[in-house]
Parts: sequence; structure tokens; C-alpha cells
Amino acid sequence: MTILGLNINYWLLAIAVAQLLYAALTYHTDRRRMETAKEQPRRPLMIIGALMLLTWVAVGFNYFGMRERAPNELSPLVDFWGFTRPSTFSMIVETSKLVEFQNNDRLVLILRAIHPDVDRMTDVAISKSTAYTITGAPLSLAVYKPLLRLNPGVENYVEFNLVLLPIQFSPEQITTLSDVERLGGKILADPAANYMQAPLVQSTPGGNAVPIAPSPKADN
Repeated sequence: MTILGLNINYWLLAIAVAQLLYAALTYHTDRRRMETAKEQPRRPLMIIGALMLLTWVAVGFNYFGMRERAPNELSPLVDFWGFTRPSTFSMIVETSKLVEFQNNDRLVLILRAIHPDVDRMTDVAISKSTAYTITGAPLSLAVYKPLLRLNPGVENYVEFNLVLLPIQFSPEQITTLSDVERLGGKILADPAANYMQAPLVQSTPGGNAVPIAPSPKADN
């Protein structure tokens, strides 16, 4: 995370150094003042307290900023996404870039078919993987036989959402992609791939199976 073009860690260091220098420069002056006036000077304590508060504010920005990093700041995370078998949708993730999250978060793969008339964040026709532990090594996430809204006999675009989910929550608590942020999670990547759904078939009186073409929408 950056503030005014500088990494947050440099701001933390600058505030700490400023606090140390101020304490060192005012130590002897404040000591003599206390000996003569026999009272505790207030201004130095207020300034040091303000610097300490700024330090903790910066620490907070740094902690929460880790979750707000854009996906391109974490890339390249995904080495592969697609179909390893006719019914298996998978993604390979380089988790060495996510080790800072391994104690508090898990990874989940969420699939959805892309339709122009369906809102991405509120689409309930999604399929989720189990929650995977971040190990620091390449990790394969998979969903077997996902239940998606696919059109048979034509190409479908399937979205592969890589989700960082807090460890106290489970994939079962996600019904739409909007739940990810509600639970404190983050969508790290969302590539898509073409998938051809096998056409439906029906039996003819002679026992042969013939494909059923998708029904065109009726014009209003």
C-alpha cells in the first residue's frame, strides 16, 4: 500500500524515527524543567502521544490495505485455468505470492457461466470448490461436475473466480459473488474460458440418438 507515492512501510519508519528524535532532543530540556518547576511538561507528552497514534493508524492502513490490493498487484497468480477433463474445471495457483494470508485465509474457486442478461455479482447459478489451504507451493483447485447455467450445443464462457476467504467462513456461506466481500473476502482473479456443452439427445423410434438444437427465442 502506498500513501502519497511512498510505501506504507516507509511512513511507519519515518514516524518512528521522528518520535525517537523528538524524545532524544527534548529529554534533557524536559528533565531540567521538571526539576525546577516540579511538574510534568504536557506538550512533549502530547506530541509523543500523537506520533504513537499516527504509527498505529499507519499499521492499520497497512493491515487492511493488504486486502484491498488490486489483482494486478498480486499477479501473476494463476498459472492455468480450464478443463482438465470433460467434467472437471480447474485452476492452478502460485500460492507463494499469498503466504502472508495463509494463517487467516483460504482459497476457493467459484465458477459461473457468463450471460449478458444476468448480473455477475448476484448470479445464484454458481459452483464452488472446497476451501484450500495456502501452502506457498503451486496449488490445484478443482470443481467436479459443476452445476452451471450452460447452453447445450454452443460455446459457453465460464468465469473462474479465485477467492480469498477468511478462515472462519466456509464456501457453503457463499450463494453469490457479492457474499465474498460481505464475508470479508476478496476476488483475486477472474479469468474466463470457452466451454462447449454437449448437445442434448433424444431417441428416435428406430433407437438412434439425434442431437436437439437449442430452441431459438421467440420474437416479441
